[in-house]
Amino acid sequence: MGIFDVLYDFGEYDYSSYYNGLLTDYLTSHQDKYRDLFEQIVSIDDSVRVYTNFEIKSNLEALANKKIGYRDINKVPAGVMKAPYILYWKNGENQRAILINLDSYVEAKGMYYCLSEVDNIFEKQRLELLAMYLNEDNQNSLLSCFKTLYENKKTVGAMQRKYDSQYIPNMEEMKETAVSESVKLFDELLAQLAQTEDKETKARLIYRGVSRIFLLKKAVYVSYMTNKSLLVERHGENVVEQRRFAKAYADEIRIVPFYQLWNPESTGQATEE
Repeated sequence: MGIFDVLYDFGEYDYSSYYNGLLTDYLTSHQDKYRDLFEQIVSIDDSVRVYTNFEIKSNLEALANKKIGYRDINKVPAGVMKAPYILYWKNGENQRAILINLDSYVEAKGMYYCLSEVDNIFEKQRLELLAMYLNEDNQNSLLSCFKTLYENKKTVGAMQRKYDSQYIPNMEEMKETAVSESVKLFDELLAQLAQTEDKETKARLIYRGVSRIFLLKKAVYVSYMTNKSLLVERHGENVVEQRRFAKAYADEIRIVPFYQLWNPESTGQATEE
């Protein structure tokens, strides 16, 4: 079963919180800041579909997630981690999908690794799914990406490597980007929490922040573990050593412990895991 079939089989939904159906119908019934971009995609093929706020689930008992060791993710309720959009389509025999994150490219990779891990929903369709970051400045890049995949000019893997080289050209830069993003995330989160008294609002902010940190750690750890060049050249094909380094890299991504997030006045900055 291809990725289009998997997403199509969820059925059609049209609610304020999530949608699954034709992109053209979505634009009719929903306001969206990326309307112009999506309208250009519809002009290419009006049978393209979109799933919004797709829930990201990760098997926390999986070896990689245990090695990451970010225990606070276990306190986050189901349904918090979501992909804002998954665009998906069929063109002839080809089925493709673009997983879109609006926060960062590294987090988009983290979402991809969650959804394509062993026993997860896209494990068998991982070669048909591309992770992409979208903001107001790179809409043309996503449109170009869609056109290339739609016309089957390049494989998903080739396109993913292209964007990897653009956003995270090597493992060191990926780690530093993730560390920088984690510090910024927690600085902003702590400032928001310090000004928030409503418990439900605090919980929503905290759960989302913890989820985003998990995605950063997931992206860095799995990227390191799947880097064959590092395995051979740095670790002499010693997987145990590679795993140790992968965890060390993920551990550099800053955190603020869960209990301190509920009491932001007790801490001033993020720390290492």
